[in-house]
Amino acid sequence: EANSLTRGAVEAAGAGLDTVDKAWVYRGNLSTIDLTYCVREERVSSMTDEETRELMDSLKGVLARHGATAAVSDPARLLVLLDRLDGQPEAGTPPWIGSPAWPDNETPRDPRSQIMRDAAAVLETHGVNDVRIDLGENPANCLWLWGGGTPVRRLRPFLGAPLRACAVSNSPLMKGIAALSGFEHHALGSLWMAATRPEIMTAERMRDLFARHELTIVYVESSRECGRYGGPLEKVKGLDRIDIHVMGRVMQAARELGDTRVTLAAALPDEVEYTAPGPVLVWDRKAKPDRSIRWDETSCQDGSIGAIDPTRLIAQVIGE
Repeated sequence: EANSLTRGAVEAAGAGLDTVDKAWVYRGNLSTIDLTYCVREERVSSMTDEETRELMDSLKGVLARHGATAAVSDPARLLVLLDRLDGQPEAGTPPWIGSPAWPDNETPRDPRSQIMRDAAAVLETHGVNDVRIDLGENPANCLWLWGGGTPVRRLRPFLGAPLRACAVSNSPLMKGIAALSGFEHHALGSLWMAATRPEIMTAERMRDLFARHELTIVYVESSRECGRYGGPLEKVKGLDRIDIHVMGRVMQAARELGDTRVTLAAALPDEVEYTAPGPVLVWDRKAKPDRSIRWDETSCQDGSIGAIDPTRLIAQVIGE
């Protein structure tokens, strides 16, 4: 059912928002745009919950004029819910660096662009942003709306298989999928905090979840929006942190528990279509290593599992 889901609606479910009477739901990023109205930072870093709430409160009037309300989901992340649709809505693309919010001197026609432009006029002169600029930090001078769609109802997870499942993640998207699928969600923790050793779930806690569930999904959201890490150096640092602090604890828990199978799969960035099987690795203490030594689509497809349909991935995990 993934192709029918939209990020705003799924994240609203994870936040526990009542969307029964809502017409449309957007994810809203507090972003930075430059003088040409192009994105300079996709989601403003180092922003606190308090700053996010102050900025959201300042936008209540703008949103109300468009029949919308908002709620904070994370620092610099909002969920914007529309009671009505004035005109044809656009789902909205993610705020990539360099993306134009709107052409200069052009009057926006769709509801999304109208809200974004009106919000920018309020945010530009907000005291929170004045302080951020004085401190040499990027201002949150844009409410970028994207991932919009109609509210989502309860899903039928795992093709209806009655698995005792739970999820561990740092992702509001996975939290929403868990809520819609009717299984538990546990916070992974702040993997991308500046500290050398991030405060995330321990191996002991993971082992407890593995023991109590048939399937535990550990989903790691990238340090930047939509599967991105920045430049090559930032990507290597990000993958190292995942390897050491997440995979290290997962494997420690799996080895201590015993009869556990671990499947590692990489989700593609949001703008990439799933036209071919992605690389998948399966580890089991009873399984013999095959000849694949690289982590890419071609090498993994030549491995002992071969090319596997994504709907059969869960079956591989639980050993069918």
